[in-house]
Amino acid sequence: MTLLIDSSAILNLYMDERYAPLIGAYTTPLARYELGNAVWKRVHLLKSTKLEEGLRLLDALDTLYLKMNKITELDPGETIKLADEDGITYYDATYITTALDHGLTLVTDDRRLYNSAEKHTKVSRSNDI
Repeated sequence: MTLLIDSSAILNLYMDERYAPLIGAYTTPLARYELGNAVWKRVHLLKSTKLEEGLRLLDALDTLYLKMNKITELDPGETIKLADEDGITYYDATYITTALDHGLTLVTDDRRLYNSAEKHTKVSRSNDI
């Protein structure tokens, strides 16, 4: 099974020190920015991580991201149709359409994305891989 891993699963796999599923897996360019935003949330909103620790976390996540395969092709029309049909963000719909277009299993720990994806493509959670 070839995997397309979203940022929520990348972060959780990293935090659980489970790096093996990331090697050879795919993601989208969007994941890099979502990972940055997840670290920002920990630092700024949740105050659960000090800035210095957040910088180290971001560097480690970015290093992992750079080692993953990226899929940049996207059908914008199909993506917005799916987003509208399922009432999800365009960002989330990009993961589903990318998985569909490339025959990949989407790995996400985002409940809403998971629920939408399971109607369209193979989907799994990070704990299940």
